[in-house]
Amino acid sequence: MNLKKYFIRLAILTDLCLVATIALLLFSPANYLVAMTLLVAYFTALTIAQHIVIVKALQKDPRDFIKFFFGVTVGILMLHLAVLFVYMYTHLQQAKLFTIAFLIGYVLYTTFEVVELLNYIRRQSKTEKKEDERNLQG
Repeated sequence: MNLKKYFIRLAILTDLCLVATIALLLFSPANYLVAMTLLVAYFTALTIAQHIVIVKALQKDPRDFIKFFFGVTVGILMLHLAVLFVYMYTHLQQAKLFTIAFLIGYVLYTTFEVVELLNYIRRQSKTEKKEDERNLQG
């Protein structure tokens, strides 16, 4: 598992999100929430954990990948729902801005993770195909 490239791409996404939150603070302070910066850290940490767990599951038994992927996804969605509920319940005045920021972060990081997993699966299948060809030749 080549995590170095993954972490570099994730760091680029995270940096872009942080720049966007700083730009929002500078150009539209009325629409900025401190929680927006925390959301970047939240999504980054969850994305790393999700990726590592799913890739390890894929390496163990590819047949159980779908089941495991959906289980992890449902667990993370429940965590997201809990975070949204707690924040909205405790910060009713800022709920709309927080929800919009959360949705943007969710879409960005979920898209990133899906693309990275598809790339990983594609690389794995190419590697397996090359190994099969070598075994047939040798």
